[in-house]
Amino acid sequence: MKKQLSLNRLLGSNRFLVVLALLIAVVGWMIVAMSEDQMTERVISGVKVDLDRHIGTFSAMGLSLIGTQEHTVDVVVFGARSVVGSLEAEDFVISVNTAQVTVPNDYQLAVEAIGRTPGNDLMTRTYPEVVEVRLDHINSQMFEVNWEIAGLASAPGFMADLPRLSPSSNVWITGPQAELDRVDRVVVAVELEEALNSPWAQEVPIILRDVAGNEIAPQETQLALEHENLTMQIPVLRVRTLPLVLDFQNLPGGLSELLLRSFMQKSAETVTIAGPISTMASHHDWWLGTINLRSLTPENNIFFFDIDMPSEQFINVDNLQAVIVEFDTENWDSVSFDIPAEDFIITGDPGGNEITVQTVALNGVTFVGDAEEIAELTLSDIVVEINLSDRELIIGPQPHPVRINIPGSELVWPVEQAGNLIVHIMVTPREE
Repeated sequence: MKKQLSLNRLLGSNRFLVVLALLIAVVGWMIVAMSEDQMTERVISGVKVDLDRHIGTFSAMGLSLIGTQEHTVDVVVFGARSVVGSLEAEDFVISVNTAQVTVPNDYQLAVEAIGRTPGNDLMTRTYPEVVEVRLDHINSQMFEVNWEIAGLASAPGFMADLPRLSPSSNVWITGPQAELDRVDRVVVAVELEEALNSPWAQEVPIILRDVAGNEIAPQETQLALEHENLTMQIPVLRVRTLPLVLDFQNLPGGLSELLLRSFMQKSAETVTIAGPISTMASHHDWWLGTINLRSLTPENNIFFFDIDMPSEQFINVDNLQAVIVEFDTENWDSVSFDIPAEDFIITGDPGGNEITVQTVALNGVTFVGDAEEIAELTLSDIVVEINLSDRELIIGPQPHPVRINIPGSELVWPVEQAGNLIVHIMVTPREE
């Protein structure tokens, strides 16, 4: 009973209660302090490896990081519980050791965790202890784009021309040199189901192939293409076989062009041409050129004409490069005359001017043609005309061409030699 009374008396004492409260507080503080100073270990997961801080080092060696994968590690940290317990992933910088990096290669770089706050006595290690990175030279290379066309055929009367690619038939590819070296060919591929009778166009994807012909998917590599797609155009041309024709210049009046052509032989009579559909619809023949009859003689009776395409839109299907035109002159002959000025006639309006012929005669004018007609040709059969409408007149002396006709003759014409078919005239204003 005495002990119980003593305990009750103590509990009822204010002084005792104050002392007891202080004692409890001190003991609690000591327990907490001892707990905070206790060392502990903790794992902080998903801490990002900071490879960006090494970009300058890699660039100095001409290398670039390949791939965009983000590397993370788990940081195992050991230290005072009071410090370790408040740490987060942002409190660490995860660096790598780049000492072994020298050339393009795949590397396993050792990882180091560095605390951002100095003075914390912490021990760290990472898991994994290394990260795998790929370093290579980043280059750009231009490749010619080829085409692979299955089922290409043309409808009758048409021809498919070479395909064209736009905006370019070349493409720049940028990426690691090791992956660029894998690219052997760059192509666009299409499959046609019907024969073409009109131009065809479609946007098609660019395909990369290795040396074995296998497709390289750019999305599975670090290669970047200048264009992912190109527009392929297949021009379609109309094909026509056309007769070869030519014209004559300086045909005298009365000469039979039909008879003249009967003496003419061409090395080819037709040519097969492919061209734009709308243009070829209006082509009924293919013009070779012109023969100046004044240069045609028994000795100069062969003429050459090139087959030239008017533009790159046309194709010479026959690959006929030139045509030879030859005249059969076995029954031809020639004769020369001096034609006096009094036999000249002036035609055309002189425009209020006086015209005086200063040339005394056309000397040594040679005429060629059918031998029988040449034998019967006389000076009186020849008409020399000075047509004033052939060119613009000026005041004063000037040369002027003449026209020579042989009325009644079907196959005789004059030959021009050293300007002998030119006369000189004087033009003076007519006095009122």
